[in-house]
Amino acid sequence: MITRDPQFLLDNPVEIGSALKELQRGADRLCTTFGGEVLPVYLTDINVRRRTVSFLPYGGERERALLASAPELLFEGAAYGTPLEFKLGPMQEADEFSSDGPDRIVLQAPFPSELYRVQRRQFFRAPVAPPNTRRAVWRSAGGRLLVFRIQDISLSGIGLRIEQSVDPLPVEGSLMHPVQLDFEEHGGIEAWLQIVVRHTVPEFDTRRGHVNYAHLGCVFAEPDGQRETFLQRLVFALEKNTRR
Repeated sequence: MITRDPQFLLDNPVEIGSALKELQRGADRLCTTFGGEVLPVYLTDINVRRRTVSFLPYGGERERALLASAPELLFEGAAYGTPLEFKLGPMQEADEFSSDGPDRIVLQAPFPSELYRVQRRQFFRAPVAPPNTRRAVWRSAGGRLLVFRIQDISLSGIGLRIEQSVDPLPVEGSLMHPVQLDFEEHGGIEAWLQIVVRHTVPEFDTRRGHVNYAHLGCVFAEPDGQRETFLQRLVFALEKNTRR
């Protein structure tokens, strides 16, 4: 549970909606607990005008029915490395119409009255995906070529994702070099990366269902003035795009 410091408390619905949208776009993790069971969930829609949150648990009808019966739920998660905590309730089931998949029944609740968002990073971290075509390419010591999706970026580090089924994957503390970072229309750079954290993130694919990804939180392992100049321009451009 997040240590509650008043400076991190959001109670303005517009700011809460912005934080929830960030969590919807780039959740590193999000879960709730009910009846002693920890249930990973994902947000499907944030309606700022109506001030409602729609979400679904990973799983099926059993998990959805379990959460629908709860009068209130505590959610803990993180987006782009920033921890968040909030409560939702009461829940109701609602039909959700999708342009890229079948219609579905989701759980819906009013906006939380308050949300804790703890910014601990030294540098602002901008989302890179979507699109999912911006890649990091690295060849392991054994000669295997691994292609990661670039999830987020800051002046100090980068978040990479790859399917958990890929084996072997680099472990926490290991050094990856050289890594080719391709940001498509924004250009590319080569970097040395050190993995500081690695965890599993479930994602939903409309064709394949639930897929587990390994998320690697990395820092840049060597100083590079040219890289920092490139990243300053890149982060500014990415942040500008997310605010459109």
